[in-house]
Amino acid sequence: MRLVAASKLYRAQQNMSGAKAYIEKMASIMRGGASSSVEEFDLPLFTGGKGNKTLVLAVTGNRGLAGAYNANIARYLKTEIEKIKADGQMPELYLIGKKANQILKTEFGSLIVQAVEAAETSDEQEKQASEIADFVIGKVNSGEYSQILLVNNHLVNAMVQIPQVISLVPPLPSENDKKSSDEEDGFDGQFEPSQQEWLEAFLPVNLKVRIYHALLGNMVGVQSARMVAMDGASRNASKMIDSLSLQYNRMRQNNITRELSEIVAGAAAVGDEIYTALEVIGTAAEQGGGGDRDLTLEVLLGIGEGQVRAISMGRTDGLQRGMKVRSLGRPITVPVGRGILGRMMNVLGDPIDLRGEIETDEYLPIHRQAPSFEEQVAVPEIMPTGIKVIDLLCPYLKGGKTGLFGGAGVGKTVIIQELINNIAHAYDGVSVFAGVGERTREGNDLYHEMKDAGVIKINEDGSTKDSRVALVYGQMDDPSGPRSRVAFSAMSMAEYFRDVAKQSVLFFVDNIFRYVQAGAEVSALLGRIPSAVGYQPTLGSDVGALEERITSTKNGSITSVQAVYVPADDFTDPAPVTTFSYLDATTVLSRALTEKGIYPAVDPLASTSRALTPRISGEEHHAVASEVQQTLQKYKSLQDIIAILGIDELSEEDKAIVARARRIELFLSQPFHVAEIFTGSPGKFVALEDTIRSFKEILTGKYDHLPENAFYMVGAIEDVVAKAAKLEAEGHK
Repeated sequence: MRLVAASKLYRAQQNMSGAKAYIEKMASIMRGGASSSVEEFDLPLFTGGKGNKTLVLAVTGNRGLAGAYNANIARYLKTEIEKIKADGQMPELYLIGKKANQILKTEFGSLIVQAVEAAETSDEQEKQASEIADFVIGKVNSGEYSQILLVNNHLVNAMVQIPQVISLVPPLPSENDKKSSDEEDGFDGQFEPSQQEWLEAFLPVNLKVRIYHALLGNMVGVQSARMVAMDGASRNASKMIDSLSLQYNRMRQNNITRELSEIVAGAAAVGDEIYTALEVIGTAAEQGGGGDRDLTLEVLLGIGEGQVRAISMGRTDGLQRGMKVRSLGRPITVPVGRGILGRMMNVLGDPIDLRGEIETDEYLPIHRQAPSFEEQVAVPEIMPTGIKVIDLLCPYLKGGKTGLFGGAGVGKTVIIQELINNIAHAYDGVSVFAGVGERTREGNDLYHEMKDAGVIKINEDGSTKDSRVALVYGQMDDPSGPRSRVAFSAMSMAEYFRDVAKQSVLFFVDNIFRYVQAGAEVSALLGRIPSAVGYQPTLGSDVGALEERITSTKNGSITSVQAVYVPADDFTDPAPVTTFSYLDATTVLSRALTEKGIYPAVDPLASTSRALTPRISGEEHHAVASEVQQTLQKYKSLQDIIAILGIDELSEEDKAIVARARRIELFLSQPFHVAEIFTGSPGKFVALEDTIRSFKEILTGKYDHLPENAFYMVGAIEDVVAKAAKLEAEGHK
């Protein structure tokens, strides 16, 4: 502020100095030209009017932060009003500047005839001076005012400004003008055509010039006072900051010393300090009086002295400082058991499907310990999905964790929906779906697709008995709190079926990246310093807290399929990189394949699986998958040569590899059941045995004679033969 005021002061001084010579010359001419006796002339602007009113022009600034500049003028003006009244005159006020009106309108509101803002640029000041002068001239010539006074601050220097009163009508010099005129020579000139005519022309101009001079001086004075005031404020603020910094450092050092004392001396160093139940990390709290608008919170950080930082599990609209919050004395819990199957719930386990309360008496906290090493078991068995490219090249393990990696719009959610369609309705266990930060529309679509597939059964009495899936949503429009905890809520529900019901569970998560993103938002709200790319410093432990709970035990298994959004298709982003290490299989979706129209757009060379070994998948499966990848890799390495020299420059062996690889690439595509409404093609479920056999026969060259487009968007190899026959019958080669 001080520097801004200094800059404006410099510009105002430039304007003032530019007009100074002209204004001083006008004052000199006025003093000299009016020295002769002119009482016989009828000139109200020179002699004053005959009325009993005095108009006072008061010039102040428009804004504060200028020290006592405006207040001094107001006090001086009040004194001048009393003098005018003592002389038997009726004072009236013409206020120039918003501060004058603000200060005086309460006490002298009845005397104010006009109140305007003070112009702040040279052009505006000249225009305003003309308007005020025209107003004054009209009133004086009509005989309404006998005297016109101007009250403003006279700028002695940047530090000293003295209030003064100037008589504009009659045009008497101020005390400061008298001092500067003592050394001047007398007037030496002649009047043409006459002194009266000269005065009639000169007096209005002189009045305007004096008002203009006052406006220029006001701008200089305001900025000078503001610069001084802001300089003082800056100095005082610096002293206060230094003092507070010293106090902060002392308190911080005391806390460090206290923590070290606790570590060294143990509980004895704490003394009799008692922590409330609310200060336990993970404790649930509730704001409200038991109504529909109750808000559940989770304690994340204990500050001490009964203060905590908590995240909200709902919208915080309408919260106010001072509202009461009560501790529930326990962590957040969600309903579990058969009653949740077929239901759609939020992060707290409250139903959002408008089907009434959930019928269960069993609840589990959303934060639980991962199974110990002794409790975990490995299940080296492949779980067929019916999707050729997945079953062949990156097969999923029962009880394993699989990630679907890809950028926006490459088909992660569609694959999850197809997996649910292919596996969940034929699965002997139960399924739990966690929708983390994804679109509400997708959650609604999934709900109806599961109803159509019979995974969710709505009985005649409205119950969902015999359903085999539970849906838990923390959608994209929810605050960061629910989005960061909904996966834990769904995980606790899945753990109940594994540990208590002793069943196998399918656990779907869409999308892990949104879980990480919500954690980053919560971390920022807590004031933690972010790590790489703005993620929370606890990224690894946050992901691990969820992933380590997804495992198989002696009681049952949890098989997880997780969609992982890859920001800007950057697979080096910390979020997907952190998730990679926890997975048994990675299905990587390629934007290049979507551009070719190959769906699902699974990259056959980038996708991996721990199950693709002879010991788990079998010798034949492993050999066929390896040869398919080798063929595709060879084709990829030949593409540069083809682009530069053309396919005719390849050897006959390479030409055969290219032709076979293109057929394999197209055969990896497959129509989905969940996409029938968009593609118009019926979905295909291909058994694992048929997948291995089909690719094995393609690799032997058995179908090299069939056209390439016969391999596109079909199921098993029999569909290729049938499609080729149909194309041939239609005359397509």
